[in-house]
Amino acid sequence: MTIFRNGVWLFMLIAFALSGAIGGVIHATGAMERQLLFTGLAFIYMCGPAIAALVCAARFDRGRMRQSLGVAKPFNRALVWAWLIPVSLILGALAIDLVFSPAMFDPGANYRALLESQGQDLTGSPVDPVSLYWFGVASGLTLGAFLNMFLTLSEELGWRGWLWDRWRGLGFWRCNLLIGLFWGLWHAPLIAQGYNYPELPVWGPVAMTALMLVISPLIGWVREAGGTVFHAGLFHGTLNAGAGLGLLALTGLEFPFKGTLGVGGFVTGLALCGIVFAIRKRAANAPPETGQAL
Repeated sequence: MTIFRNGVWLFMLIAFALSGAIGGVIHATGAMERQLLFTGLAFIYMCGPAIAALVCAARFDRGRMRQSLGVAKPFNRALVWAWLIPVSLILGALAIDLVFSPAMFDPGANYRALLESQGQDLTGSPVDPVSLYWFGVASGLTLGAFLNMFLTLSEELGWRGWLWDRWRGLGFWRCNLLIGLFWGLWHAPLIAQGYNYPELPVWGPVAMTALMLVISPLIGWVREAGGTVFHAGLFHGTLNAGAGLGLLALTGLEFPFKGTLGVGGFVTGLALCGIVFAIRKRAANAPPETGQAL
């Protein structure tokens, strides 16, 4: 197939083989039940696309490695959209969950349970769990999002860095939907072990891939508008930082309602994709600007 030309086959081989091997180690060691071990192995798993991108850029793109990896241009104001869109995705998913599911908004209860499960005794604490939760939201969506921007480059350097550079000539929607498809399939070894969807041991990888197909054009639009992989990293990092905090705000959630990971995230993502489609169509149909003589 033409989409695997120009080194893409090597990128896929390295990314899937390396991450798949780590997924096998996670399964063999039972790391899903051992938090510290799982965290370390999961990070190595996430580095598969970045390692593949660096190898392929060195092999096929000598002389333009920075351009092919998406790190050639400085930051710009599109970083605002890279933050706002994932926040909108999280809020939209929560709104759908609150309206259409029996879930209740009670961040204090969930946050107290989380802290106590980590061995913290809140008896006599001068700060109530609700205040702690909102502090967590504020810090997570600011400092946490920007720190995560660099952590998620372990993925984005591959997907919206090197691979996006290879496939952007296919057109916006085909490029980003293909990336979303392989991005979702790449998650499968973890998802099949109960990560993100413990209630869906068989259909979890399908649900994750469907969600990646919806989110990928949104990250791709930010990547295109900003011109660097860092914009994709900020989008991804903000989503990672805020999605869990969003889930903590609700009690009584049952699948398919699961914040950004459930039907709320899928529907909100589709709506945002519709907005992106309209924006791109309007830009394509806009008359070219013409100068006026003085």
